[in-house]
Amino acid sequence: MSTRLLLRRAIIPIAGLGTRMLPLTRVVPKEFVPLAGKPVIQHLIEECCRAGIREVIFIVNKNNRPLLEKYFDPQHARYMRSIKSQPAQRNAADLETLMRTMRFRFVLQQKPLGDGNALLEAKRFIGRGEWFFVSLGDLLVQPSGSYIKEMYQIARKHNGYVLATDKVPPHQVNRYGIVEPAKRLGARLLRVRDIIEKPEPHQAPSNIALIGKYIFDAGIFEELERTAPDKKGEVKLAYAIAAILQKRKKTILAYQIRGRHFDCGDWGGLEIAARKFQPATKPL
Repeated sequence: MSTRLLLRRAIIPIAGLGTRMLPLTRVVPKEFVPLAGKPVIQHLIEECCRAGIREVIFIVNKNNRPLLEKYFDPQHARYMRSIKSQPAQRNAADLETLMRTMRFRFVLQQKPLGDGNALLEAKRFIGRGEWFFVSLGDLLVQPSGSYIKEMYQIARKHNGYVLATDKVPPHQVNRYGIVEPAKRLGARLLRVRDIIEKPEPHQAPSNIALIGKYIFDAGIFEELERTAPDKKGEVKLAYAIAAILQKRKKTILAYQIRGRHFDCGDWGGLEIAARKFQPATKPL
């Protein structure tokens, strides 16, 4: 199979400050908070690995970069082979598998100027016309299964961008970007008319919520470069998607995941995820 038909790269922006998990995140990056014996970030990389992705581009800040580089360094991890605890051995073996299988890049975002700006930092690593996966660094799907592959297949079939979604309780829609459907294309697939950011329940067009997982091609960078910063100076991915919808330059599709998503970026979400992810996920 041609390498152009494979989904080989993922971009994971993790340059944020983790303010929802203060005071711990003053000293521990939120992506290293443990979940079922592994840091949250390792669970996310395992999702990517199962989908066939072989290169992850981390968008990092100056504080978490050295920790990530050390954690995913095979030489630094060799001492784990002497661990006696079976659960720890299993988790260590999973990490070694990742390090043998995956390539990691670390790209510094000098200032937290929005998720759109973070994606632009990775532009030089993405080939012309190449498709890639994007995931926010604190969101997991369980069971992870093959949802990334399914999203990619949909993107190629429709030549459109695919946004992963999950249905949320109506009283929680004001925490998410909410999809306004245009047309149903399948049991789990909708063409998107609009996305409403954090609407009040009585204003929400649906309870179909974006969960921070996307399939794009390199064309998204052109739109991000045209996207004006907001009042805080941040370039937002949501604004670029809204512009694409308005101009009808690309089909935007909403894919409803199988299973459910977990927001591990605050204490309540992490507690819910811990109940689902125990015992630790099976080895890769």
